[in-house]
Amino acid sequence: MKNKWLKLVFAISLLLVLNIGAYLGLTSDAGKNFLDGINELVYMGAFLLALIANSTVIVPIPYNAIILAMTQLAPLPWLIALSAAIGSAIGELTGYLVGKAGREVIKDTKFTRWLYEQMKSSWRAPLAIFLVALPPNPAFGLVGIISGAVNLRIVIFATSVFLGRLLRFLSFALVANFWLS
Repeated sequence: MKNKWLKLVFAISLLLVLNIGAYLGLTSDAGKNFLDGINELVYMGAFLLALIANSTVIVPIPYNAIILAMTQLAPLPWLIALSAAIGSAIGELTGYLVGKAGREVIKDTKFTRWLYEQMKSSWRAPLAIFLVALPPNPAFGLVGIISGAVNLRIVIFATSVFLGRLLRFLSFALVANFWLS
């Protein structure tokens, strides 16, 4: 029991440090220069931005508007969507791993009970993750935590997140290139 709590404290501490570091880093002058620099490498920039933004469980980083703008400026907007979806799916694994490390600390609410029931079903789990990953949702980290806590296969979690985010970012590309241009 003591070992589980140590793992949980370590995982949460590490995520807290990463979250604060990412927030402070991206909002500093150097972070802003970094974001300007990756604009030249727009596809890698979309991947890194989505990866960093989705790795933060505690401090949300509003990156959707940046991805939307990137899809409008890039020569291949679908590639921005693909890059951001891959980065987003990988970044969301932090919440999943926190859930794996500390199952017993999830707050019992109506939503978490509903989500927990969905994650136990082999066909509802991917659908629920996909649907919750589709719209911009600052509370999505909770889905990752619960998915890890119920031992949902990581491939199912990551694939569902990827598909939901890919559809989101492809819709950004469609909006940016047909309605905003």
